Amino acid sequence: MPLQFSFTDEKKAYENAPAGQYIATVIKILDKGTQEVTYKGVSKKVRQLLLSYELHDLDNPDNLTSEGKPFSVSSTVSLMFAPRATLTKIVKAAIGFKKFKEMDETKEEVELKILLLGKSVILNVIHKKSKDGETTYSNIDNTSIAALVGGVKAPETVNDLVFLSLEVDEFDPEILEGLSDKLQEIIKSSPEFIACVSNGPDF
Repeated sequence: MPLQFSFTDEKKAYENAPAGQYIATVIKILDKGTQEVTYKGVSKKVRQLLLSYELHDLDNPDNLTSEGKPFSVSSTVSLMFAPRATLTKIVKAAIGFKKFKEMDETKEEVELKILLLGKSVILNVIHKKSKDGETTYSNIDNTSIAALVGGVKAPETVNDLVFLSLEVDEFDPEILEGLSDKLQEIIKSSPEFIACVSNGPDF
């Protein structure tokens, strides 16, 4: 089934998801390429992914946006599979510990899209104020990410599934063009995007 993508009105006000625990399904995996990040005064370059989740509150199915749709939340993670890396924790929760252990033992390589897109986890959404205190953001508590248990199943997603890779043989410019101007600017600054444009077909 081909990936589908629908354009959104960027002028529409963003609605924060209420704080709490949700079943969260990965609906977007966006390769941001290598970006410079600074932590505790130290700068380094890291390959990053933006992951977006569709949220479902099983205890309160009416916990929806003003348009009657599920809330969503996004986070940027480093593209690394170190034991304590956030992405490792997400993949382990999404596919289950048994499958993850088998892959680790056999060093099996599986496409990230297959591992995560459309897969579900449990996570907590927390609220955080901006530095000036005027804006509230919905963030993911990465320490809360866990696998679904007890036979719980995620509801079918309402939003389309979107995957953007900056690997030359996977890059789809139409997906990129459907993103916000700000996100496009970030992605286009990466060496991976430049390599796609330089080495891929004419876009």
